[in-house]
Amino acid sequence: MKVCILAMGSRGDVQPTIAIGLALRGRGHDVTIAAMGAPLVTLIRSAGLEAHQLADHVPDYDDDYKQQIHRPIGRMRAYGRFLMRNVVNISREIEEACAGADIVLTHSDALDFALPVTRRDGTTIVSYRFFPGTANSVYPMTQYTPAGLTNTLLNHAPRMVKRATWALGDSVTWANVRHAVNYHRASVGETPYRSRRHKNIDGRDITDLQLYDATLTPELVPEFNRTRPMLGFLEVPAGAWQTTPAARARDAELMDWLRAGDPPIYWGFGSMRIPEPDRLAQMFAQVCAERGQRGLIVAGWSELHHADLGDHIRIVDEIVHADVLPLCAAAVHHGGAGTTAAVLRAGLPMLICPVLADQPFWGKRVAELGVGATIQMRRLTPARLHSALDQLLSPATQRQAQRISALIDLGDIPARRAAQIIEAIAEDNGIGVQRPSGTVVRAHFGGDTRGNLGSLESAAEV
Repeated sequence: MKVCILAMGSRGDVQPTIAIGLALRGRGHDVTIAAMGAPLVTLIRSAGLEAHQLADHVPDYDDDYKQQIHRPIGRMRAYGRFLMRNVVNISREIEEACAGADIVLTHSDALDFALPVTRRDGTTIVSYRFFPGTANSVYPMTQYTPAGLTNTLLNHAPRMVKRATWALGDSVTWANVRHAVNYHRASVGETPYRSRRHKNIDGRDITDLQLYDATLTPELVPEFNRTRPMLGFLEVPAGAWQTTPAARARDAELMDWLRAGDPPIYWGFGSMRIPEPDRLAQMFAQVCAERGQRGLIVAGWSELHHADLGDHIRIVDEIVHADVLPLCAAAVHHGGAGTTAAVLRAGLPMLICPVLADQPFWGKRVAELGVGATIQMRRLTPARLHSALDQLLSPATQRQAQRISALIDLGDIPARRAAQIIEAIAEDNGIGVQRPSGTVVRAHFGGDTRGNLGSLESAAEV
């Protein structure tokens, strides 16, 4: 079976799909992941998977988008402008990436771009997302919900009010992406959408895999039920990465540093291109020094220029979370789903400093679960950081983090679940699937080329 995974977004949107890609390839399938920007294509290939480049760069590297990063509606408008500037190339590359695929697995943000190609070609389609980013009555819409009093009121509002916020947020999104979506639809020979309602009807029966752990969102399980199964956070096996001797030497040196003293505080913002990264790093180094604490700064996509922040601080470009986090005392990060999952797995308390999208949601959830705290990144000060670290390093918070860690599915279990569901949907649509010997799937998925998940009798056995 030939599978194309459309992973439009930054590293946090792409890396988890590598876990599914590896699970599918391990079951004998041909997998290609399509992503934006040469660095992410290189990342995919470093795990031994085929990659297809959709655009020259991700929105995070667009100056217009970066200037609006703290303004939710302004950021969406900038994203719409980014799409329009790049839609000719993106449209062409999506069509090329999907050509000949038996099944297309698409990020929810790319669903409107994948649908016209799969509809025209009769290809099975399945979508996925990394947080509860679809209409529900448990949580209010995250992306455009302001922090503070408004957020607090919405979280305590009646269920119908919470559901209404999703319709409002969907309207804002559609207003800013519809020109690019309809251009793409016309370019592949499909009729443009007449309205948001028309668009939503077109995609409403598609199975939407929820790639996060139900431990954090148990109230959603009965509401999402069969068509939106929660499969758990994805994790790429540490041994999957193809590294150079120089990189292995740097990793070994870092591990020596970690073991040579007290567990440090982890500080990293992944693929977020945050404003003033040097100022924030200096503040973190100052707070660590005042507490007599070591600190590990993982620069990621931040453009750090101050390499020397003191002997108590170590700066690296990237790490393997599964190797490093268990040797840390706590974590301060942006609240991306992947980093949040890695910190939860490691049993560490965390401070989430959110900027956009699902990050405020995960910050609120870890605070409610008693495994950490949350402070908006732009409101972070030395005093607030000290106070948060007092909470994180308290015995009660550390014990609770260990308890929650024991409930999170580890390793490749979630990716194997996703692979088995994808296979079952493909089979229900008449696609021949050669299963690995000894595999048992106790699930039935009735549907059509929409990738509709029908009657799920029981979870796939993994």
